[in-house]
Amino acid sequence: MRLDAAYAAVSLPGPLARLVGELPLGVVHLTPEGDLVAANAAAGAMLEGSSGSALAAALGRLAVRAGEVAPPVTEAVLPSPLGEIRVLLTAAEGDGWLAVLDRDPTRRLRDQAVALRGMLAAAVECERPEAALQRAIEAMGRACRDSELTLWSRSESDVLTPMLRAGKAPAAGADAAGAVAEDEKLARRAVATELPVHAPRALTAAPGMQPVGDQGATLAIPVRDGEAVVGALLASGPRLGEGELRLLAGLADAAGSLLGRARARAALDEAEARADRAKAVAVEREGMATLGHVAACVTHEIASPLACLGSNLRAAQESVMELLTLARDGGQAARAQEIAAELLEMLSDSGSDVSRVATLVQSMRGLSHRRADDKLRFDPRGPVEDAVRIFRGARHFEVRLEIQPDLPYVHGSPALLCQLVLNLLDNGLYAMAGTGQLAVRLGRGPAGAVVLEVEDQGNGIPAEVAARVFEPYFTTKPPGQGTGLGLYICRDVVERMGGHIGFRTGPDGTCFRVEIPPAP
Repeated sequence: MRLDAAYAAVSLPGPLARLVGELPLGVVHLTPEGDLVAANAAAGAMLEGSSGSALAAALGRLAVRAGEVAPPVTEAVLPSPLGEIRVLLTAAEGDGWLAVLDRDPTRRLRDQAVALRGMLAAAVECERPEAALQRAIEAMGRACRDSELTLWSRSESDVLTPMLRAGKAPAAGADAAGAVAEDEKLARRAVATELPVHAPRALTAAPGMQPVGDQGATLAIPVRDGEAVVGALLASGPRLGEGELRLLAGLADAAGSLLGRARARAALDEAEARADRAKAVAVEREGMATLGHVAACVTHEIASPLACLGSNLRAAQESVMELLTLARDGGQAARAQEIAAELLEMLSDSGSDVSRVATLVQSMRGLSHRRADDKLRFDPRGPVEDAVRIFRGARHFEVRLEIQPDLPYVHGSPALLCQLVLNLLDNGLYAMAGTGQLAVRLGRGPAGAVVLEVEDQGNGIPAEVAARVFEPYFTTKPPGQGTGLGLYICRDVVERMGGHIGFRTGPDGTCFRVEIPPAP
């Protein structure tokens, strides 16, 4: 194929030749073999330079293919660094082909404006950086519809992974693995050198739509977050114009910022997860400490009725032996009746002691099964009664308990609710220095909520302390007597159940009030 440095004017009759020469459309005359022999001024401007040579070669191939099919009109779109060139090819008068070239940048500029708007909207509207990245690269993919865009993310351990794709569908089949490996190699080079990397790539397409051969390329642009290179943006496809290159550079800048935000968000999420795990461990340890301390105090409470039970059993054994003796000797009915009455009384006392121990053990058992992630629908009266029962047995201190009937069920952990009441009662007992009265009230509140109140008759909470009582590890107790987690755990338990905890305090005492919504 011959490519002249300058083409002759299109040979047409007088006025028509003058009209064609002044048209903004390019008009080219080609031979049947695809050689360019004439062009008007607009076409000559398109065919200048190396990019013009590539366009002329594409026109020649298009003319040859059209000669094989011989349609009345062939329509095609050819790529160009200056924008897409729409081509209409028809047989010329006499011999060869007449091609009309239309370089309309309006559509491409519109696509670029839409892509830019999409990237800006993604950065402004999306809360999570991953979603903003997805929207931004999809917007860019619509502007570069013949290209495949891939965002590669670099991990802290220097591993590159394809994070997002947009634009033309990637290759499939046996070539897919090779294409991905080649893309990764280019992305790694861009990351390592911190400079854009350009590599030629062959393109294949339907006949008449794009030139075949080494006319495409892959461009890898390093993606930065400040001074750190956090990935690479790859664009594979036809050669891109200046507008697309600027958009890709802008997308790379935006992607770097968003990847940085995503990393920071992931680090924050991990820190929050570690904090949650630490909090769960602290809650578990505090619960076990409460359980261990209560168990130590309850030991005497259980030992006393057990000792009584053992004494009664020994006395009952002796009484049975005496009854057997009286039965053998006969004639002592009055004494036998007296022993039988004593035996019944001892058995009754023993039964009461067994029930007392069994009830206390059952309450302790409920407290020991304390899974913080329980989401059970339960009657709040049981855990509150258990807590008061355990507290009475462990502290040997009386608590006034008032419970309304027919309370709604709540949603959460019965064991944690029991621990909450124990913590509030312990705080109240400490505030009163062991003297005064403790009261627990359980009833209905506004909007059907369950309201729990634990009130003491201490001296109240000082103003400088009141604002910090729910802070973790804050305590007014002497070293070794408190961890500062009791009220913090109380608030956490209530919030897990969807409720609220507060208090009112004064010189006559403090009342903690808990409101828990009913279970659905």
